Amino acid sequence: MKVLLLSSALLGVRGLMATPPGVRGLRRGGHSGPRFGGSLSDDWAREVLSDPPLGLPFKLEMVDVPEWDVLEAAFEDHDAVIILFPKSSAAEWVASPADDGDVFPHSSVLAERVRRRLGIEPDDGASAARAIKGSSVFLQSEAPNARGTVCALVALDEEEPVSTFKLLKLAGEVVSACSAKEGACRAEDPDADADAAPKAGRSLCVVAPADLSSDLSARVRDAFLAAASAASAPSARWRAGGGSSKIAGGLSASRLSALTLIGLPETEAGVSPSLGASVASAVGEGLCRWLTNAPPNVLNPRAFRKVLAGVARAEGLEFEEVEFAELVERGCGCFAAVAQAAGADGGGAALCRLRFRADPGSAAGSNSAAPGPASGEKPRPLALVGKGVTFDVGGVNVKGAAGMKGMKSDMAGAACAVSTLVALARLSRGADRWAAPGGGSEQDGQGLPAHLAGRDLEAWVGVTENLIGPNAMRPDDVVRACDGTTVELVHTDAEGRLVLADVLALASGKADGGGLFSRAGKNSPSAEEDSGRGAGGGPALVVDYATLTGSCIGALSRRMAGAFSNRFGRGAHEPESKGARALSAVVLAGERSGERLWPFPMDEDYEAELESDVADLLQCTVASEADHIYAATFLSKFVPEDVPWVHLDLAPAANPKGLGHVRPGSGAATGFGVRASLELILDEELWDALVDGA
Repeated sequence: MKVLLLSSALLGVRGLMATPPGVRGLRRGGHSGPRFGGSLSDDWAREVLSDPPLGLPFKLEMVDVPEWDVLEAAFEDHDAVIILFPKSSAAEWVASPADDGDVFPHSSVLAERVRRRLGIEPDDGASAARAIKGSSVFLQSEAPNARGTVCALVALDEEEPVSTFKLLKLAGEVVSACSAKEGACRAEDPDADADAAPKAGRSLCVVAPADLSSDLSARVRDAFLAAASAASAPSARWRAGGGSSKIAGGLSASRLSALTLIGLPETEAGVSPSLGASVASAVGEGLCRWLTNAPPNVLNPRAFRKVLAGVARAEGLEFEEVEFAELVERGCGCFAAVAQAAGADGGGAALCRLRFRADPGSAAGSNSAAPGPASGEKPRPLALVGKGVTFDVGGVNVKGAAGMKGMKSDMAGAACAVSTLVALARLSRGADRWAAPGGGSEQDGQGLPAHLAGRDLEAWVGVTENLIGPNAMRPDDVVRACDGTTVELVHTDAEGRLVLADVLALASGKADGGGLFSRAGKNSPSAEEDSGRGAGGGPALVVDYATLTGSCIGALSRRMAGAFSNRFGRGAHEPESKGARALSAVVLAGERSGERLWPFPMDEDYEAELESDVADLLQCTVASEADHIYAATFLSKFVPEDVPWVHLDLAPAANPKGLGHVRPGSGAATGFGVRASLELILDEELWDALVDGA
């Protein structure tokens, strides 16, 4: 029996609001500190922002073999236990007579409760097989032990495997029920004391007593780890509670303090997702949700920048930023047009870049098909780009009340880009990165796959607000992007594409960013590398994330994201074409991750609607129809044709009803995009389909 302890309790990272030593910023002295409004205390808000979730919110323990003494301890030591069965095994177990022996502690009693609930006689295996549905919960009850352990029995269909989205949803429902008060479980238990006070589950155990296939085992482990992390994350409710000055936004105790996985060991190489990828994904999702749920008077542009600098410091990433005045000087007129309403300093608007520097020696032997330097030279980087509009009133085309509520989540694209980078950097360093600070893990990390070896990983984030004021941009204004493209403004509430235009042009190499981050000195690492990132010298792949258009929500609801790429191209529906491979790669990444992506066209005739009489481009059309397609078409003009690019319109970034493993009541933020991005980037076949597609 092997016991593996992977994580300590929530990793608190204090002092992140301070300017980290060695962090380069063009005008660090210009920070006057976050601007907090309303009745919030500066200290109160800073305390929350100083403690982002940069680890699993519970202790994670793994036991490979479900031996009898381990199972007994599971029931005695945990507030809730989830038992997983292959569907056929579940039916066989339910139909077995009580005196045939226990499969796990209290199994005879629980089997009798299932038979009573389903109206099945002992030895009636056929009825049990018909009654128990695959991928479903067939009993929630309370174990007959002194602790009153909440128990949920789950059947999994191996013959017709459930989709990842449905598996995540199932895991979310079960974990939520078992980690909350167990009133619902008592209703299933005729022997329960109806007058007993319900208690909150604090520790959870997931057990697979019967053998599952390695593929299903990995997917189940991933789903329950993601669901437990979502259920245990710091609350989105900003309440004082109990007279404490501390609020629940980032400081409250998690709903789960411990998660134990029994009989779901790390799978052999080649079976995904790996344990390391699942943990990194859960950490990234948690950070993304936490950032997106933050109120806009707390996480305004200045505060957001300080949080990003602190996250970079804690994660060993480089952090650099270019403030508003420098962006204006460098000709980033599209970005500046959005930020200028906030005042002469742009309200703290800035372009931020976080970067994970790859080990130069790790590129040796890389066999990636990505276009780039010759063998032996440093591979071209991966660039993740995010829209970081911390609040959007719509500008002079001001939103109505219904449209403005929830606009704190308009920076979800930036949160997704940064959180994905954090997850990738942790994978690159290995599993020891999610142990407690100063401590190690008992398992070595698997690192990044060969096609990412030696690549720098970057997140480029445009941070600003879209406000209204005497200096606000207006329809009919003409602005110029940093690559020289002029844009006629049509609607000030289409600000996201303006912010992304300049950020994409710089990140993709369409605009010469040489020296952009080099004010720290001509011999700085940025000065040396960025001097070679001129036009045509772009990354191996660019992925941008934005809560960009309401029309994408209208087309897909808040359940799927819209996907666009310059690699889909014409002929994408011809099965053997490169465009078809690229399109399939994006769809598969969504299916495998459980974050569903739907591809949209960007055919050339859409460009006609963006022709301007006075500028190179129209910002958007006056009509709102198909705006998600026109927005993506607009953005494509700021990425070189030879640089592979994917744009995700994050319609599901905020969903008050929950989505998949993220349940209602945990804040509207879903963390959508992190899982899909990791699937797309880490899978070599999907990566190659994009970087080699044309």
